[in-house]
Amino acid sequence: MLSPISRLARTLQSRDGIRGWAALAVVLVGGGCLLPYPEEPPPLPPTRNRAPRIEERNVTPGRIVSLSTLDGCQQGFSFQVADSDLDDTLYVRWYVDFDPTPRPPPYRIDHESIIQPNLPPRNREEIRDTSATFEVRTDVPGSPIVVPGVHLVEAYVADAPLHEVEENGLRVIRPLGEITVPPDGGTPDQPFVVSYAWFVTTPQGCPVPGGGQ
Repeated sequence: MLSPISRLARTLQSRDGIRGWAALAVVLVGGGCLLPYPEEPPPLPPTRNRAPRIEERNVTPGRIVSLSTLDGCQQGFSFQVADSDLDDTLYVRWYVDFDPTPRPPPYRIDHESIIQPNLPPRNREEIRDTSATFEVRTDVPGSPIVVPGVHLVEAYVADAPLHEVEENGLRVIRPLGEITVPPDGGTPDQPFVVSYAWFVTTPQGCPVPGGGQ
């Protein structure tokens, strides 16, 4: 003996397809077998800020530098920066022999610059067209590398303006901005700073301001 569903299936096979499926829909609705509508997907979480990057393959010179009296004891530094957040403005600061000892401002900044997002049609590229650059030489007034010996040159790149703050008894370079902890306790949303450093040796005999050595 055929069940009601089997009899309905045989009936559908013997009728026009459209009318048969319409009859099936009526039966399913009448029997309370409504097919559920797909639910709307939950909204995507807000995009969190991502850190800028220093493209180390394009950094010049290498980390260990010796100034030469043959070219006047001067040296240029440069590197490319990148950021997955394509519209972020990047801030660069350079320090020579940064002293972390706490003291009142003003603080010495040897050089700073701003790197804007790329212009069209390269505005969808993560690597910025503008490089971060800095130059040191011993023959200019106030040169931070005029004293013979080893000096530390540092570059800081952030996706927010940089400032100096005291943490655990030391001065450090940090980006301005709030740290937002998400309700789920996950990774905080915050501005980021990255850095790169070189060791630069100033030899005896380099030119000094005023033309001496």
